[in-house]
Amino acid sequence: MTSQRRGFYRIEYPAGVQPIMSVNGSKCSVLELSEGGGRVPTSEAKSAWFKRGVETSIEFQCGRTIVTEATLIRVDSDQIVLRFLPPVPLPIIIEEQRLLIVQFPKD
Repeated sequence: MTSQRRGFYRIEYPAGVQPIMSVNGSKCSVLELSEGGGRVPTSEAKSAWFKRGVETSIEFQCGRTIVTEATLIRVDSDQIVLRFLPPVPLPIIIEEQRLLIVQFPKD
C-alpha cells in the first residue's frame, strides 16, 4: 500500500477508498498519491485537462479537502501522472496512511 521513492511518501490506494479529485466539474479517482503528485486513470480523466495546469480539489477519506494545481507530467498506458503545486501537506499523507493500515491490516 505504501512505499517511499524519490523522497516522497507514496500511497497506492485500494479500490473503494481512493480520494476523489474534482476538475472543472468532473470527478476522478486518485489511484496513487504523494505530496508532490499523483496518478489518475485515463478512463476517468483527460490529459488535456492538465496540460497547462488546472486548479483542482482533492477529497480524502480522512474527511479533509485541499485545493491545488495539477499539471501533466506524462501519460502512461492507463494512467495520467500529475504534479501538485502546492504539494499535498504531509500530515494528510500520514493520516491517509494510518487509515489504510487500520482498514487493510497485514496478517
